[in-house]
Amino acid sequence: MSKISWLHFSDFHIRAENTVDQSIIQEEFLRDLDRQLTENNTELTFIFFTGDVAFSASQKEYEIAIKFFDELCDRTNVDKKNLFIIPGNHDVNRYKVSKLLDDSRMELKTREEIRGILTDNQMLQKYLLRFDNYSKFISELYGTNFEMGPENYFSAEMRTIDDIRFGIIGLNSVWASYGGRHDSNNIYISEIQLGKALTKVQDSSIRIVLLHHPLSWLFEEDQADIENLLFTHSNIILHGHLHRPDFQIINSIRGQQVVIPAGAIYTGRRISNSYNVTSLDFSTKQIRVAPRRYYDGPRKFLKDIEMLGDDKATYFEMDIPKKILSSIEK
Repeated sequence: MSKISWLHFSDFHIRAENTVDQSIIQEEFLRDLDRQLTENNTELTFIFFTGDVAFSASQKEYEIAIKFFDELCDRTNVDKKNLFIIPGNHDVNRYKVSKLLDDSRMELKTREEIRGILTDNQMLQKYLLRFDNYSKFISELYGTNFEMGPENYFSAEMRTIDDIRFGIIGLNSVWASYGGRHDSNNIYISEIQLGKALTKVQDSSIRIVLLHHPLSWLFEEDQADIENLLFTHSNIILHGHLHRPDFQIINSIRGQQVVIPAGAIYTGRRISNSYNVTSLDFSTKQIRVAPRRYYDGPRKFLKDIEMLGDDKATYFEMDIPKKILSSIEK
């Protein structure tokens, strides 16, 4: 295999009552994606969506989302088994958030207290009740009988593309989320969750990790634990939430880590909306990211001038980190 490519987008915030502006962005996004894949002769291997499918986690919002994701997979010829979706804080049904639980999660001060919840299935299930409508959405989208519980509030799956084994980990950074500024430093992933996920993909060569929040939003002790594990045992981190697209290669003693925030695909017509298509080309040993941004004047997604500058380039390229290359040479 010489090349794999994926679409990464996030933060759709689908509203049932705001169909005009939302439809304009949605339809232009699909048209632009069609153009980009055709013009660049790119075939998508994966689609990654990193949270906030809905705005208020209502069933009507998810009904719109199902139609959209069905069309997206049809137009890109991506099998749904290679469509990976994780929840964001807007996928929390806030009517199902207990004030007692929400107050108590903001009092967690040690990793031991966090572990205590995640190892108590009965207590954890109380937190996961907030994903009732999201669970129904996942069930209908994939044609499964999904109900988020203590054993599947995160995901970890293997995909073999030609001779390379990919581990796709979907972390749940919102199991104790409510939404808003109070979430910052009061949300948790925990070594328990990440450890279970890593075990399921331990035979993979390249590990791609999806999460909604950036690591900086985690509780301080949890951030240190998760960052250490991710930088040691994963290769690429994709996230959303900040509504700001970016591309980073972070150097550490554990090797280089690729971090790509997606921005938001829809926050309103006249607010920055963005997505990217990323490719790993193993023949040239280059990683290419093509960021696209919506401009309301022409009502089009165009190359992201804020990221790329006002020149002819429609993407930027860098060497694939040695950590990734060495993982597939073993």
